[in-house]
Amino acid sequence: MSETGYPAVDTSIFANLKRLLKHSAIYGIGHIVTRSLGFLLLPLYTNYIPAGEFGKAALIFTFLGIMNVIYLYGMDVAFLRHFLLYEDDQKRKALFNSAFLSIVTSASLFSAILLFKAKLFAQLIFG
Repeated sequence: MSETGYPAVDTSIFANLKRLLKHSAIYGIGHIVTRSLGFLLLPLYTNYIPAGEFGKAALIFTFLGIMNVIYLYGMDVAFLRHFLLYEDDQKRKALFNSAFLSIVTSASLFSAILLFKAKLFAQLIFG
């Protein structure tokens, strides 16, 4: 255990490179699977969903992707990173409470803005 409370980490260049490649592969596989599923579902989309509706769905999914970034602002990834590094349950609880409170507060604020300005956002998104 280091002075920061994190477990000691091997700092050799090869260990870091190996860890980087492992993490990149894990994240890369997730992206490849989701993109592949979207590609495999393309015939279903084109046969059963009218072109105009497909465009609306694409706009909604794009909007949801942007809102995911705004609502979570990377807090989910940061939480998991630090949660796994902490071994003390008290530190883990404090971390969870801080992350949860931060996300709930900001999500409530963003949702209130969206709710009160719904017409404006609908016009901006759908024209």
